[in-house]
Amino acid sequence: MESLKSETVSDLKFFTRRYRDRVILQANTREIFMSNTEGIIASLVIGAVYFFPMAIAFWRDHPSKGGITVLNLIFGWTVLGWFGALIWAFSGPNVRAQRSRAVSG
Repeated sequence: MESLKSETVSDLKFFTRRYRDRVILQANTREIFMSNTEGIIASLVIGAVYFFPMAIAFWRDHPSKGGITVLNLIFGWTVLGWFGALIWAFSGPNVRAQRSRAVSG
């Protein structure tokens, strides 16, 4: 009877240790996944904001979209360069809108 009791206690200790390790592993995995997910989302948002002037230039089919792209890639990390590229992207004629008006009108 004593050996059965010691086996049960031993099995219980093993089970609780194993269960505790599994819970710790799951918690660590969840933390790592969430931190990576947040990092990926933050990188995507920062990238979208960084390349916004270039996207506007291509969407508007700006005649100087190459220059805007170069300005954005080289000097976009500075606030002044980014705003310069953004203002340049919104300035000038909107070739895309002019084409659609010419086709429809």
